[in-house]
Amino acid sequence: MDADLLISGGKADFHYTGITDFEYQPVNPYRIFRHDDTLTLGDVSLTALLAPGLKMCSTTWIVTVVDGGQNNAVVLPDGSGVS
Repeated sequence: MDADLLISGGKADFHYTGITDFEYQPVNPYRIFRHDDTLTLGDVSLTALLAPGLKMCSTTWIVTVVDGGQNNAVVLPDGSGVS
């Protein structure tokens, strides 16, 4: 899980284990998102979908956007190089 990687300061990275150049100050998360959890920012809510892919675990976000009175599901997949 990405949370384990952040909490370890990069030491738990399955690909870069033992390479100190990829280590950083450990992160103490305020909240860890799990599958189907919702993040609400103002009047916008995003749903987390955990989807293992190229990494051990990736998070895809889904949000409903209203355009011209029509609801549209927008999918923001992980894997674009931004985690």
